[in-house]
Amino acid sequence: MDSLDEIILSTLASACNVERSELRLDTTLADLGFDSLGAAAFASEMDSTHGLPIEPEDLAKLYLAVTPAEVIEVVRERRAKLEEAEGASTRVMVAT
Repeated sequence: MDSLDEIILSTLASACNVERSELRLDTTLADLGFDSLGAAAFASEMDSTHGLPIEPEDLAKLYLAVTPAEVIEVVRERRAKLEEAEGASTRVMVAT
C-alpha cells in the first residue's frame, strides 16, 4: 500500500467518523454508515486538503462503492485522468 492509498483510507475513515484502524480494504462501507453525504464529505476533503478534485461522475461511483478498495480504485482512476489531461510531464501532487 502506497502513500496515496493511506491518504485515501485516512480521508475515508474521517468521512465515516471511524478510526483509520477500523478500515480494512474489504470493510463494507454501508456498515460504517457511508452514504451520499459521506461520499460528498470524502470528495470535498480529498480536494480541499489533498488537492485531488473528485468530479461529479466520480462522486456517483464513490457512493456506489462497497469497500475501501473500490474507493481507492475510483480515486486512482481520477488521478490518472487528471495526469493524462495535464500531460506526461506534469504530475498531480497529493499533499501529505
